[in-house]
Amino acid sequence: PLSRSLNADVPEQLITPLVSLGHISMLAPDQFASPMKSIVANFIVKDLLMNDRSVGNKNGRLWTADDEVSPEVLAKVQAIKLLVRWLLGMKNNQSKSANSTLRLLSAMLVSEGDLTEQKKI
Repeated sequence: PLSRSLNADVPEQLITPLVSLGHISMLAPDQFASPMKSIVANFIVKDLLMNDRSVGNKNGRLWTADDEVSPEVLAKVQAIKLLVRWLLGMKNNQSKSANSTLRLLSAMLVSEGDLTEQKKI
């Protein structure tokens, strides 16, 4: 399955698959509902978003250009975009998955992205 080819330890190779999966899940949500639910729960949330693999460099600026951000951060940004696209695909399907994903995104906003509350951001 596709989920086995996703490796959070190599974030440079995650950008294209994450963007592709996000668009597929938005445009054809019924075709990939079960695999996407598993990928979102087990890989995107538990593995990629909840774990920090590298130490961040604070530069004191509110905004940094993409080429100055670590591959891990770029992968996490694409993972969040995937979650939003997945939700857009499920907008007519009120499921527990959609509700829990909305709660996760809300928690990310409240905690300013620091889901683990380790003050690493």
